[in-house]
Amino acid sequence: MSKKKQDLDQNLAVALTGVAFVALEMVKTVVDATVAGIPSEKALKTFAEKHFPLISAALTSAGIAGGAYLGVKIWVSNLGFWSFIGYSLGFVSVPLWAPVAGALAGIIAVGGGLFGLSKYLQSGRAKKAITAVYGIAKKILSKSRLERTEDEFVKALARQFGLKPEEITKEITEASYFDARNIANEIFKEDEKANLIKGIFPIVYVGDGVFSASERSNMSEVCRDLCLKQGIISEIETSFSESCEKTWDQYESIAKCAKSILSLSSLDQTEFDDSVSMAMENLLSFDPRAEAAEKRGKVLGMVTTAGAIAGVFFAANPFLDATIVGAYALLRGASDSESEERAVEAALLKFLEKNSSTIGSKRKAILEQKDLIDQTLEKTKKGKQK
Repeated sequence: MSKKKQDLDQNLAVALTGVAFVALEMVKTVVDATVAGIPSEKALKTFAEKHFPLISAALTSAGIAGGAYLGVKIWVSNLGFWSFIGYSLGFVSVPLWAPVAGALAGIIAVGGGLFGLSKYLQSGRAKKAITAVYGIAKKILSKSRLERTEDEFVKALARQFGLKPEEITKEITEASYFDARNIANEIFKEDEKANLIKGIFPIVYVGDGVFSASERSNMSEVCRDLCLKQGIISEIETSFSESCEKTWDQYESIAKCAKSILSLSSLDQTEFDDSVSMAMENLLSFDPRAEAAEKRGKVLGMVTTAGAIAGVFFAANPFLDATIVGAYALLRGASDSESEERAVEAALLKFLEKNSSTIGSKRKAILEQKDLIDQTLEKTKKGKQK
């Protein structure tokens, strides 16, 4: 085994068998929920009740020895499972350590919903649907065969239909555009075809991060063949961009808030900033566009740059509680010891007191969500120690 592969396995094992993994999944849950307009209280409660038990069981049974490939197992087998309470079909949270290009991780979340999943599961038409996806994707990209990351993206869509890897046959992956177009026109209504294109759309960014002129031209041809209205590509592109920007805004607010909370702690901020920055970096692979690199650097800089307003939450954000609990979960996940955990907890309480006039009646909900985060991470820690 190569050293690079060994290092990857070790990093996966550390991330997937510790509190950090669950903490970051909770941060991502809060962010995805906020972008979708869902209260963080509801999202975190659902995470704790429905998703954490399965994650915990997997982490406990795998242990350090089996942890290296656990992320692959969860991501491949249960992608559909990561849809939190169905606030919008297609908003999913996938483990960020899945062994694919960083641009792919989280891409489905900002890509938007697919069409009538339950209907296709019930009707048994899932294989036809994903055959259409493969053929159309290849047409858009002007390729006879998808590259690895592109293929992983389409397979991620397939898993939303409930298809297992072994069900995605060579016949499906090698479908021609002619067959794909005919299938799409046969089994989808107009609004479903529009959502089909919306679901496939992010593939244009996988790899190079750019929606090229040729891809735009090919997509236009596909939309004409599917009898979709003019201007739909611009609508989808705008919607995708807006989802990305809303997500960036949330992570930016969380970074500012985390820095402000830390300014009230007894921790060595220089040293702890590095841990927070590493944790945050794992969350920022959701945007596959080329411009995301600059945005990623900006958010990470907010964590490490000195001079934060001491203890003041200055980001204008209507989702105040989601931002604060997201920042708290990030900091708790970055803590390496019980003393650091207690220091972060104490700093949060000071932060809430200092900003009481701004937080107002949301204090109770924030504390309840804080307690839920604490309980979930403590359960994770205990499960790891068994």
